[in-house]
Amino acid sequence: MSGQEGGNKISEAKQWYAPAVRIALIYGVVSAVWIFASDYLLYRFVPASRKLEWVSVFKGWCFVWGTAVLLWWLMRCLLGRLNVSRLALEERERQLATLFHGVNEAVIVADPEDGSIVLTNRTAERMFQLSQEQLRSQNAESLSSGALRYDPVIARRLMRRSMQGEEVSIEWHCKRADGSTFWAEVVSRMVPLGGKTRLLVSIRDISERRKALHDARESRAMLRALVTRNEKTREMERTRISREVHDVLGQLLTAIKLGHGSLERKVRVIPDQDLKSEMVGKLGQLEELTDQMLVSIREISHDLRPVKLEETGLVESLEAEVRTFSARSGISCVTGELAAGVSLAPDRAMQVFRVCQEALTNVARHAGASRAVVSLRRTGGELELRIEDDGCGIRDEQIAAMGSLGLAGMSERAELLGGVMLIERGQATGTIVTLTFPEIFP
Repeated sequence: MSGQEGGNKISEAKQWYAPAVRIALIYGVVSAVWIFASDYLLYRFVPASRKLEWVSVFKGWCFVWGTAVLLWWLMRCLLGRLNVSRLALEERERQLATLFHGVNEAVIVADPEDGSIVLTNRTAERMFQLSQEQLRSQNAESLSSGALRYDPVIARRLMRRSMQGEEVSIEWHCKRADGSTFWAEVVSRMVPLGGKTRLLVSIRDISERRKALHDARESRAMLRALVTRNEKTREMERTRISREVHDVLGQLLTAIKLGHGSLERKVRVIPDQDLKSEMVGKLGQLEELTDQMLVSIREISHDLRPVKLEETGLVESLEAEVRTFSARSGISCVTGELAAGVSLAPDRAMQVFRVCQEALTNVARHAGASRAVVSLRRTGGELELRIEDDGCGIRDEQIAAMGSLGLAGMSERAELLGGVMLIERGQATGTIVTLTFPEIFP
């Protein structure tokens, strides 16, 4: 017996014995006072009373009836208090029974020694489709569906944790009397009940929750597959457009330059010097426009499909992108640490490159920065792409509005890589964009 159980029994004994002891003490004191006072006063004021037998009889009758009235009054008070306590206890029991049977979770009280079921509520009866008597004949193994093997070693380990005062929670696959199964969240703890320590187990049917989670995972997997497919389709379309822009428009502009050169040679032999100067000037303007168009075509073709990424790999492409970004934006952009020997599949390398492109675009558009650093480092089997600037720093509301800075697309690419995107303000100024993803995709 534990010290708590012993203390409960002593408290119960004091609760029941105290009124009886008080009654006995009151009766003894009143009896002693009666005997002493009646004999003393009677012999003092009626000296002849010693010789009168009826006086003793009358005194005895008075004692009997007086103590009877006293006992009746004491018992009436005691029984009245006991009746009030009994009614209050019955009302409390009704309330507890209402709560016990009215909760939406199945509640089972078991003996921690042998695991036998002592008490169940009506929710447990409905959940397992068994009566209380039938449930008392069951055990944990018989209530299990068999989908998860009941391991007595694990059960004893969980029991020990409950005995130590911990609240143990597990998910278990259970079965009903009709053979149907369901997933349940089982929470157990030790509680004092009826002077003994019992195992209180609450069981909640979580089949719908697990089904919803499963459906959400499947939907997310389907959405991710759709996003991956769309991304591949988009990159293929970018490649096609890039080739057409580079090949078709590039060839046309090259032909224009050739024709321009031939036309310029013919113009130079015009005898009219004024007309000759005017035509040469216009041809020079056309040549500048043609050269600008060729540069624009190369830039558009590079943005649509960075050929260097396929030819030299991710690290060299990042270095080239940093140089291009500096030349275009006028922002001093440099490379920090760049991990050597990085070899990613072409589609994954493209996702990383696009994240870097989008981050640098945001720096140019919104940061107001004068300097940016791009680094790619290894951190325990993972790669970390980090873009940081010294600009005004991103605000919390901008991070919350994921679509405003193209952050949603960056986050989607991070998920496709199996990684995590983190955007935060720098310690002093600026913004830090960190993409962490596994180097080897599982």
